[in-house]
Amino acid sequence: RLPRRAALLLAQGGSAGEAGLARLRRFDADCIARNLSPGGSADLLIVTWLLAQLGAQE
Repeated sequence: RLPRRAALLLAQGGSAGEAGLARLRRFDADCIARNLSPGGSADLLIVTWLLAQLGAQE
């Protein structure tokens, strides 16, 4: 459900304008209510990328 809502939010123009900010705030509140955070995934992604870059230099 949330991935579809994220895609819809982007299709509606993201956070542009007052309506976009309101949609983003509602989406954020729903994620927080479910204890969902993309932060951990983003951290893992960048560490994986960094390690791949370090391995490519050897």
